[in-house]
Amino acid sequence: MPECPYVITKRDAERVVMEQVSRGLDAVIVNPVYMLGPWDWKPSSGRMLLEVGAGKGLFAPPGANDFVDVRDVAGGILAAAERGRTGRRYILGGHALSYLEAWGVFARVAGRMQPLGVAPRPIVRVAGWAGDVASLALARELPVNSAATRMSMLAHNFSSRRAEAELGYSFRPLETTVADAWEWFIARGFAKAPRGRTVLVR
Repeated sequence: MPECPYVITKRDAERVVMEQVSRGLDAVIVNPVYMLGPWDWKPSSGRMLLEVGAGKGLFAPPGANDFVDVRDVAGGILAAAERGRTGRRYILGGHALSYLEAWGVFARVAGRMQPLGVAPRPIVRVAGWAGDVASLALARELPVNSAATRMSMLAHNFSSRRAEAELGYSFRPLETTVADAWEWFIARGFAKAPRGRTVLVR
C-alpha cells in the first residue's frame, strides 16, 4: 500500500484504538470500502462517477476495488455499535469489480459511451508524477498524484463475510446505488443529464 497521509492516518488511528481496547476500552473498528450514493455534497468519492458521467472516462485505471452504497455502510456502522464484538474489525464490503467494470456501470447509468479499455500502467505512473509537479506548482494537492495513481493500480478487494455473519450486514445492487447518486448530483447541479433524458429525483 502506498505511504500517503490518507493511509498513514487511518492506520495510526486504528493502532491507537486497539491499544486502548487492550486497556479496557469497549470499541470496534469498521473498514468501509469505496462508497457511493446520494448526499455526497463535497463531492468526495462520487467524483469518480462525475468524471465518467461527464464523458471523461475513456480509459479506466488498471486496478480494482469494492463498491458499496454509503447507506448500507451507515447501517453497518449502527449494527457494529449495537452488536459488534469488542476489539473486532469489520470490513463493510461491496461489489468486487475492476475499475473498467465499475466505469462501465457508471457510463451506462449516466448515458455515456462505455470506456474504451484500461490505461497502460506506464501512462498512469506518468500522470501521477505530472500531478505531483502540478501540485507543487499550485501549492495544493490535486486529485491525480503519484500516491493516488499507485493505489489505482492495486486490487482493493476484501471479504465482508465477518460483518455479514455477525452484524447481518448486506448491500444493495450497484446499479441502484449509482442511479441514486447520479440523480442526486443532477438535481443539485453537480452533473448534467444527456440531452433528451428525463431524470426522476427521489
